Amino acid sequence: DLVVADHGWAGRAGQRGLDSVGYADCNDPALFIGEAEGTVQVTVPLDDHVTSPRHYDPMTAYLLDAAGLTPQS
Repeated sequence: DLVVADHGWAGRAGQRGLDSVGYADCNDPALFIGEAEGTVQVTVPLDDHVTSPRHYDPMTAYLLDAAGLTPQS
């Protein structure tokens, strides 16, 4: 099982022994600490006060490409 969730859900899943990847606001250190302790596999830093989700387009494109999910032209 793999949990991909925001900081609260991913942190709890990690504490319960589930593999988890979490998105955490840059000023909320709990999930980053969980990653350092080994209970969370990956923490992706984000800012929850971004005015437009389009600011994350470059990151989304990178992640899709790295996962081999880039749309074919």
